[in-house]
Amino acid sequence: YERRKGIEELTEALKQLIKTGLEFKVNFIGPIPNEKQINHPYINYVGEVKNIEAIKNYLDESDFLICPSHAEGMPTVILEAMARGNAIIATNVGATSKLIKNNGWMIDSSIQSILSALKKAISLSEQEVLLLKKESIMHVKENFIFENFIDLHLKDIIQKLKL
Repeated sequence: YERRKGIEELTEALKQLIKTGLEFKVNFIGPIPNEKQINHPYINYVGEVKNIEAIKNYLDESDFLICPSHAEGMPTVILEAMARGNAIIATNVGATSKLIKNNGWMIDSSIQSILSALKKAISLSEQEVLLLKKESIMHVKENFIFENFIDLHLKDIIQKLKL
């Protein structure tokens, strides 16, 4: 729980989302202080999870990963979620723009932007969600698996050396 992770804005967006009557489920993984938690049946605070299989299970049960950070580098959590078939809702910080390609939405860190993306995600049909999830898997396989990444960039380097 750090200010730069955007949890405060996400929490406020979720409070507003609850008021809409739309049904959803959110799992917060990480140590969120009790006084910062929303007491609502749609929201589950798991706490810190160090067991890799447990994290995989949470991701496998999810459709979307929400990353409302104010600052990131190359967020590993997004790559991990994409590899597990999650669509992504993330702020346009660090290298996130390289990670979201037809597999979710880039947002700003405002409460309204987060709320809007959450509403869009909830309103999608199962088929539309499935397409986003497939795009995540394809994008991570094509661009972020080590062997493919090396091949892709090695070709670029060789091409530039030929010039």
